[in-house]
Amino acid sequence: MAPPTYLAPSTFMAAPTTFGLSPATYVGANWGAPVTAKVGVLFDFDGTLGDTETPAMEVAYWELAPFIHNVPAEKLEDEKVSFIQNNAGRAFEHMIENLDEARAKDGLPGVEEARQSDVNEAALRVINEARARFGLPGVQEASGSYPSLLVQQKEETVTALGKCAQPNPGVIDMLKELKSLGVPFNIATTSGKPRVPVCVDACEMREFFPTDDHIHSGESDFTPSRFKPDPDVYLKAAAAERLPPQWCIAVEDSASGVGSAANAKIGLIVGYVGASHIPVEKKQSHAEMLMQGTKAKDGRGAEIVISDMMDLPSIVKAFQVATANGTKITFPSDLQGSIYLPPSK
Repeated sequence: MAPPTYLAPSTFMAAPTTFGLSPATYVGANWGAPVTAKVGVLFDFDGTLGDTETPAMEVAYWELAPFIHNVPAEKLEDEKVSFIQNNAGRAFEHMIENLDEARAKDGLPGVEEARQSDVNEAALRVINEARARFGLPGVQEASGSYPSLLVQQKEETVTALGKCAQPNPGVIDMLKELKSLGVPFNIATTSGKPRVPVCVDACEMREFFPTDDHIHSGESDFTPSRFKPDPDVYLKAAAAERLPPQWCIAVEDSASGVGSAANAKIGLIVGYVGASHIPVEKKQSHAEMLMQGTKAKDGRGAEIVISDMMDLPSIVKAFQVATANGTKITFPSDLQGSIYLPPSK
């Protein structure tokens, strides 16, 4: 079934579907109460539920920094900022590929080969001081402990996030409200296990995701891994709730994540720009990027972008009513935070 067709800045048609599920339940004490459908919410984790993109990207950056040959040691801290903004939500494998390509253009060996012999010695002091802030050993010690940089990145990220992962503002109260409303939800992430379960524990979210069966990973749950924007992890997360994708809401902070949700034909895509890796002056441009749909096969982007997680329950309620009735959804007018909507088409 085709995804909902975008109609206007604040409305789109909720897609009806037939999956052998009860189409709606009456809510309220009288027959005039609105009809609402059972819908589910599928959350990205890094940068959405967890304010983990910044520390995870910092760890990734300092692992790659010894091989960034065209940035002097005194500029590495400055370069880190743009790296985080440009790579948030991307798999580390893709970051290595990009760096290998840049090195090859200058006649230099790839990262794995350079890891054995071609470290940027002048930058080691800066890099090792940064790694120490996350409780990580120096570059040379670490390189002898892991068979590859990819293995090193996965294990060191778990170590670092186990100490510094925090929920994004309003996330805990938002999850409590969704739970009180009886709305099912789970996690649909590119990131692997045990990284995300460790973060769930560090963020004190276990009451909402009591077992790792509530965490679906594109990296760990598929062979080979299926990274966003592939749709697989969203399809798996929706199936786990026994819901068709069209009756689900995806909440995402990255272009790849929005693309994954769009490619899975998720009913409503909500973008989020409230995490610390998106500075205030970049929130609008980041929201616009999420709405552009550059990673979706059909060009579909987020239908709405929010900055305050406490606005999500109101959007979920509106989607419930629209989905049950096969009507247009009207986004609530009393949302608390800044919101961003696509231009009229």
